[in-house]
Amino acid sequence: RTGKTKNLTSGWGTSWAPVWSPDGSQLTFYSDKNGIAQLWIWNRQTGETSLACKEATRGFLPADTPQWTPDGKRIAFKLRPKDESSTKQNQHEEKPPSITVWECGLEDAPKPLTGILAPIWWAEGCLADIGLVELETGRVSVLVADLRAERMAMSPDGCSLAVMLLTSEESAKVGKVRRDLCLLPIDGGEPIQVVLSLPLSHTVPFSWAPDSKRIACIINGHIWVVSREGGTAQNLTEGCSTGRFDWEEPPLWSADGRYIFGIADNQAWAISPDSKRVRSLTEGSPLYQRGVRGDLPRLVRGIVHAYDNRTIWTLNDTSLVVRTINQETKAHGFYCIDWDTGETRCLFEEAKWHGWETFPNVSAADNLLVYRAEDSSHPVDLWGYDAASEDCRRITALNPDLQEFRLGEVRLISYKSEDGRTLQAILLLPANYQPEKRYPLITWIYPGEPFIDYVNCFGVRWWPVDNLQIFASAGYAVLIPDMPQKEGGPAKQLLGLVLPAIDEVIKQGIVAPERLGLVGHSYGGYCVNILITQTKRFRAAVSVFGMCDLVSFYGSMNSEGDNPFVGFVESGQVNLGCSLWEAPERYIENSPIFFLDKVETPLLLICGTGDEVDDRQAREMFSGLRRLSKRAVLVRYPNEAHSFDQGENAVDYWNRVLSWFDEHLKE
Repeated sequence: RTGKTKNLTSGWGTSWAPVWSPDGSQLTFYSDKNGIAQLWIWNRQTGETSLACKEATRGFLPADTPQWTPDGKRIAFKLRPKDESSTKQNQHEEKPPSITVWECGLEDAPKPLTGILAPIWWAEGCLADIGLVELETGRVSVLVADLRAERMAMSPDGCSLAVMLLTSEESAKVGKVRRDLCLLPIDGGEPIQVVLSLPLSHTVPFSWAPDSKRIACIINGHIWVVSREGGTAQNLTEGCSTGRFDWEEPPLWSADGRYIFGIADNQAWAISPDSKRVRSLTEGSPLYQRGVRGDLPRLVRGIVHAYDNRTIWTLNDTSLVVRTINQETKAHGFYCIDWDTGETRCLFEEAKWHGWETFPNVSAADNLLVYRAEDSSHPVDLWGYDAASEDCRRITALNPDLQEFRLGEVRLISYKSEDGRTLQAILLLPANYQPEKRYPLITWIYPGEPFIDYVNCFGVRWWPVDNLQIFASAGYAVLIPDMPQKEGGPAKQLLGLVLPAIDEVIKQGIVAPERLGLVGHSYGGYCVNILITQTKRFRAAVSVFGMCDLVSFYGSMNSEGDNPFVGFVESGQVNLGCSLWEAPERYIENSPIFFLDKVETPLLLICGTGDEVDDRQAREMFSGLRRLSKRAVLVRYPNEAHSFDQGENAVDYWNRVLSWFDEHLKE
């Protein structure tokens, strides 16, 4: 209402997962103020903050949010197992080093992954006790101990806590896990376990029905319903032509429990759990009138939920509101759909980024739709849409210091790839751009990622450390081309995707053709390593956390015994389409380590010691360049994995990158 903001945890360290009590009088959240993650309470009336309990919590995953009972007197949350630290310490102190044996060639040996990374790294972080704290007394009871709990949700009547469990650690090592749903009675009693036992690549979102008798969940792209009494889960969408339902958000119920709503194939669907009738809410509407190329004009990316996070937000008794993305302009917005008549109405659409998976909330008091929004030159803030006045207003100003900086403006350009495809690229102009000047150009690459969709992101990157406005504020133009990739590996495709985009910017008279730089992170860093073996047009390049040798990368085995990059190379991002032994020449031609003698571009290599595989790959790349007397610098950051978690390292990284390009690109 007033726009006034208050920092509740200034100087505390890290605080996360805030959840309001049902009556809005208290806010609970996790914080590591005391050196461990604990559950805290902020009282809205008194303004005081206090510990809800002293025990250490396990708030590992984004879905690990505390769960209030409807009366606001108790909170369910994940506790770190009490014997975890002491057990690990005793094992470390008392047990001598052991011999580890790995065996293969058995009939039941794990099959290769298919395009996903083995998720074993997060399975251990899910191990927790499920606790319940009474706020009046501070007494904590353990409902169940030693579960690998992925997410939780309190029933509307407050009698049961639904917990999604990881039930097969071993299967996680081959890229998929199994999950069961456990229903824990809040006031005692035996848990009820619903055995799903399906191999799943993704998490399972779920939500309670308003009457607390059923739970809807998304399993392997289908919507299922589970009875509170247990038994077998029921697949409601089996055999339907809906496409796969999105697993990023839970299915939502109508207030009367007659319908379940979900998103599949970028469209909204309604399912009757009783009759199993499934119907599209958007087919035939303006959201479904396909363009000349067959593209949907707008993608439906999510359904707005009510304050309870279980039911849809409605502007009348038969409507729901969906988040949309305009395919042509990339504008984000909200549409209202009447599920009885099919009538569709645009609430608003704007040249801003609302996020892929960040879902809006609704104020229970005044029916205000609160959502996050940013654009290429303004960082994220909270905004509100008033359904009564149909006005949008900014609620927060989280980064007022940035207002004094002049940032670059964004343009979309079209170009043709070498094989004749019409593609688009984002061009970020330098701050204080002057049309008569010719600027150095830095091209940011990451094949396969639809970066054109991020044109309205602050800094044109959804990853904060890689904010490309830093380049623009230093006087560089930045180009981010769309780079759709085909099977067979990137080596034969990159030049035909990158150089035509650069040539188009040069033709427009914006950049100096002799001052070109190249940068990429992770898979993009790998592609930087490839490109500098194929062309001499770049005067400097930066490869961040990138690999160089697919043969050794393919065979990497981590300390858990997993080979997580087999699927990544065969059918994932690299997508060679074969194993090493089927086409070894394909692995070699996509490994820049074999062609370093052709490199003429000075290269800055960035890696972290916590990134076991890519650190080794960066050192291999540097060693080869050094042996050939090529210009290269290797920077290894201690304890950093595949990105930057430590602020001081991120600042050092940017200073080094800017200095590197200044040295080689600026006059």
